[in-house]
Amino acid sequence: MTEGQFRQQIDFSWRQLKRLNLADYRVYFPDYAKVTVVSYRNLNYLDEWKKIVSNQLFDFQLTDHALLQFKRFKENGTEVFSYSYYENPFEILSYQDFLANHDLSITETGNIFIDYYNQYVATSGKQKSIVTPTRYDYAPNQYVEGRHPVSHMHFGHCSEIRIATKRILGPLSFSLFVLRQYYPASWQRFCSRPIPRQCAGSIRQNLTLIQRQFIKPNDYHEMILD
Repeated sequence: MTEGQFRQQIDFSWRQLKRLNLADYRVYFPDYAKVTVVSYRNLNYLDEWKKIVSNQLFDFQLTDHALLQFKRFKENGTEVFSYSYYENPFEILSYQDFLANHDLSITETGNIFIDYYNQYVATSGKQKSIVTPTRYDYAPNQYVEGRHPVSHMHFGHCSEIRIATKRILGPLSFSLFVLRQYYPASWQRFCSRPIPRQCAGSIRQNLTLIQRQFIKPNDYHEMILD
């Protein structure tokens, strides 16, 4: 996947989420290099989420304040993909309701007050008792037969869960996965009208299969998502 194709899928995903009234705010070029994996290592989910919000280290913020990240980088010369869905850990006001509480409207102000809103998000609201973040990784250099699939899904925070996939996901296929699993009512609306051809292909059939060198005998002892 070229950089242009990667960016096109992010743009297309944003447009589909906007059609469903799920898209709230977008950071066009988040500086993911600004914060390393080590800086997150000892953080609990709440503190990690706050750090991501305060540093604007996300591509999409949804209307329920969940976050989507789409990372593409080189690791020892090999291309790596990592996409994350961060569920909002708080029960808080939407951006529009936040503005309304200050006698403002999004029509008048747009995103002018988004920094103040992000401060409110990071410090206010009742914390949820359970959250389920999700991450997809494609990392050839980290493959270990029978233990660390080259292409896999993570569920939960700091979890050892790695569910292998036969196909390499792109930003659009991950966005559609999140839509189906976390927003079933919106997914139903999405499916109730003609699905754009690019979306239909990105659900499964047009995705690239992982290379055969990353499917060894011990990998067949576990369930693999098609």
